[in-house]
Amino acid sequence: HNTEPAEEGKLMDVQIGKYKMGDFGLKLLGVDLGTPSVRKSTVTIPGRNGALDLTEAITGFPVYDNATHKLTFDFKDGNYSTWLSKASDIRGKLHVIFGDDGYYYDARVSVDSSKLNQHYSQIVVTLDAEPYKLARKTSLDDWEWDSFNFETDIIRDYKNIPVPGEITVVGDVMPTGCVFEASAAVTVTYDGKSYQIPKGHSTVPDILITEGSHTMQFEGDGGTVSVEYRGGRF
Repeated sequence: HNTEPAEEGKLMDVQIGKYKMGDFGLKLLGVDLGTPSVRKSTVTIPGRNGALDLTEAITGFPVYDNATHKLTFDFKDGNYSTWLSKASDIRGKLHVIFGDDGYYYDARVSVDSSKLNQHYSQIVVTLDAEPYKLARKTSLDDWEWDSFNFETDIIRDYKNIPVPGEITVVGDVMPTGCVFEASAAVTVTYDGKSYQIPKGHSTVPDILITEGSHTMQFEGDGGTVSVEYRGGRF
């Protein structure tokens, strides 16, 4: 969902995909954000006290299951036929995206509705969401300064880097890869290891951007390279 700052006396609106819930006449009553659970892996070894924890053995960091989020709304309909019509309309339009503060959840959406009384009905939107919410903008998108938060937001501008050259990549909480766009073949050095980047679009499976600042150095015979990175956090 995308929540707009609530002015005093003004109700918070929610956006799912391209639709604002206020446009449906829905009033937000409550938000229940679930917590993704760590996908644990343990092995019991005969003669060993306790279990051997292999949760981070493969990736070097924990991975998570999906989280369940619920949004509860009510709306004034006045009769049963309007309730059925509006509930059907909402079910047909809401799907996939649920975001917040410059980030969004990629989610499968289900909509349940119940008639509360003669005048009001309730809508419950349940989201089976991926554990991390993703940044709406990548490092190749232009920043919207009107909505930029100078205390928490990070400027990531990794476009058209001259070769040879270097950048500092600031990783978000979610470990993830990136996409390179090079005008000519280059060599990139990241966390002390070097990789060959061909001309055009490419990825390097061994380059994993984790939380914090990391240096990327580019060597080659001129040209430029861009790095597309999308952050993610809980």
